[in-house]
Amino acid sequence: MHGVRYAFPPVRGPERLGLPTAGSHPELSPLFGSGTAMKALVWPMEGGVVRGEALVPLFTGVTKVATRDARLHHLLACVDVLRVGSDEQRTVAADLLAERLFAA
Repeated sequence: MHGVRYAFPPVRGPERLGLPTAGSHPELSPLFGSGTAMKALVWPMEGGVVRGEALVPLFTGVTKVATRDARLHHLLACVDVLRVGSDEQRTVAADLLAERLFAA
């Protein structure tokens, strides 16, 4: 959890249409509130519906997989919060990941 941002440093690009990630993910954005909201981030994707700053995903083809599996999309968005978020946001994302990955 603590080394993700060092092992997989974020690579940002210009504004694009794509699939929302990090704090822009629909399930995560309400958790951060308006005071600490992150800039809209997307994985660039042809046919995307959200406009935001591009964030290069962890692996090629992530948009194809994430559009088919909502749970995986949520988990990968949490990982992206670990990569680009503030300390407070990373704590929230780490708790969510631990809850989802280590729940019995």
